[in-house]
Amino acid sequence: MVTDYKKILIIKPSSLGDIVHTLPVVHALKRCFSTCFIGWIVQRNFVHEPYDCILDLHASFRSGLLGRTNPGGMRIGFRSARELNTWFQNQLVPVPDSVIHALEKSFLFCDCLTCPVAAEDFYMCCLLEDSDVVQLFLRVHNVAARDLIIYANPVTRWQKKFWSVRRWAACADRLYAQGIQTIFGGSAQDVSYITSITRMMTTRALVTAGQFSLSQSVALIQRCALFVGLNSGSIRNV
Repeated sequence: MVTDYKKILIIKPSSLGDIVHTLPVVHALKRCFSTCFIGWIVQRNFVHEPYDCILDLHASFRSGLLGRTNPGGMRIGFRSARELNTWFQNQLVPVPDSVIHALEKSFLFCDCLTCPVAAEDFYMCCLLEDSDVVQLFLRVHNVAARDLIIYANPVTRWQKKFWSVRRWAACADRLYAQGIQTIFGGSAQDVSYITSITRMMTTRALVTAGQFSLSQSVALIQRCALFVGLNSGSIRNV
């Protein structure tokens, strides 16, 4: 297909974790088509511009309708999309039965645009200032550069995904006993729930929920040896 689009619009008005899943697609597109402008509909942030290509990764009636408001342009969506989403698209991307994870499904759009995702596209950006904030936080809490730390995200929008508070506390205590520090992250809304975990702990608890911005949390995750959580997104509302 023609791939000389100068403006590409990605539609993914969903949770933060779903946005993270889409990042490699954006990186791949910019790597292959470095001069193109990429717009992104996330939640309520919609700037109306004429895009040459619209990638509907959300696959719902709402996202299809949003894409249709663009004057002209090629609209690409999943063939297996729900809620009549396919009615709004010009081209449909088939999803093989072997492709299950949302991350892999997003890659199909890159294949369609002859721009396959590469290993170098898997990264998240943060500013040097964000790394400085993280280093200061760790230094104040006596966490050395050689120390192993784990980022824990115990909260999600869906209650059915929650893990036992007691088990979170036991997990963090057990890790600490092995010389590994757990840091609980999240939004300000998550602080009370995280506090219910840390009160059950018998070892030191570190919490950045409500303190770190999204980009600062990214810098912290980059410093950690492991991410343990219920979802891919670590902050619901900054």
